[in-house]
Amino acid sequence: MKRDWSDLGNPAKGVVDPIVLHLGEQTRIRIVEPGYDEWLQHDIEGEDAEGRPLYRSVACSQTLECPLCAKGRKHFPVKQRYAVNVLDSNGDVKVLIGGSTIFKSFGNDSKHGFDVMDYEYIISKSGKGMQTTYDVVRMEKSNRELPDASKLHDLSRYSDPMTPEGVFALLDEVGIDYDS
Repeated sequence: MKRDWSDLGNPAKGVVDPIVLHLGEQTRIRIVEPGYDEWLQHDIEGEDAEGRPLYRSVACSQTLECPLCAKGRKHFPVKQRYAVNVLDSNGDVKVLIGGSTIFKSFGNDSKHGFDVMDYEYIISKSGKGMQTTYDVVRMEKSNRELPDASKLHDLSRYSDPMTPEGVFALLDEVGIDYDS
């Protein structure tokens, strides 16, 4: 079952995907592949049987078959998401999932002639919820070895859209009546 990507790697949310990098106040990374995945993501907010908030996200198919788009983006807003394989500060290959604030920094470096795979980056995170901000700083050239391609994770597991049936099941799970 697909889960909310913003919950991944966050033990406080109770959903831990060990290959997703959880961004702390300051996180040091090295990008280890030349490309990235991108997708549109619908955020869904509901509640469980006890009335506790539940948050889920679904990769949008960007077709007429997407029931969330058919209902209207004011009900199920979308945001751009990106993913790339990185080395974390321990040298483990992790998946960095983030929004345009983080990934535009990498794109700007690339446009200015820097090979983003050659450098270490520090991602600083501050604030909470909708007030969260990120700052990305390119550091020195990295002396850490790039991992073998066989160690990279399949990013499609995060960016592939859910079937319409899966979307309706997820809406039921979080207590949302699609027809209301």
